[in-house]
Amino acid sequence: MFDLQTFDSVLDLLAFCNMIILINVLDYQTYQYPGGIDINNVDSLSHERLASIQAFDFNAVTALDRQRYQYARGLAYALIDWLFKSFDFRDVVSGNLIEDARSTLWIPFLSQQVSAILHYKREAEKGEMMGAPGCTASFLLRQVELCFEDSELQASVEEALQDDHQSFAFPDAGKYMASRRAALSAPLGVYFFNDLKLDNVNML
Repeated sequence: MFDLQTFDSVLDLLAFCNMIILINVLDYQTYQYPGGIDINNVDSLSHERLASIQAFDFNAVTALDRQRYQYARGLAYALIDWLFKSFDFRDVVSGNLIEDARSTLWIPFLSQQVSAILHYKREAEKGEMMGAPGCTASFLLRQVELCFEDSELQASVEEALQDDHQSFAFPDAGKYMASRRAALSAPLGVYFFNDLKLDNVNML
């Protein structure tokens, strides 16, 4: 439950939305091949078949789950849109309003968490620790790139990856406070499609 009475609660909501946005990156099926292909026996595939799988990001996530993930990501983006149009964020000490808090607070937070995921995957590989079957640091990076390709988040994520963050925690969380506005600062955007053909959308 996110009561949004404190900045810590706001961060809980943002972290939850970040996880949903990264749902394909975090799903172990993303790193497995479709049709029951053994990840340890990809050498048996023709060059053309393997190239097609890689080019079109074919994996073991089912078509229905892909639609569900798309819908969930849309809801996560919509929640973030609502949050930053419904709340003001201020510096605790000065009381100054944080301008464009979405870009100032959330986007760097998401980018930092993406960077930390990749950092610890690389550390795990160095320690020869097993993770999700088929998931390598390079494959993980590819999924991150696909997640943010041609989006407003791409530049920030790429910069954070270069910085190689090691923490998932928001820096200086005690520096900010949140307060509810009386009304939205702007109309809400549309972040998901109403025409997704899901058999049981009410069961998502």
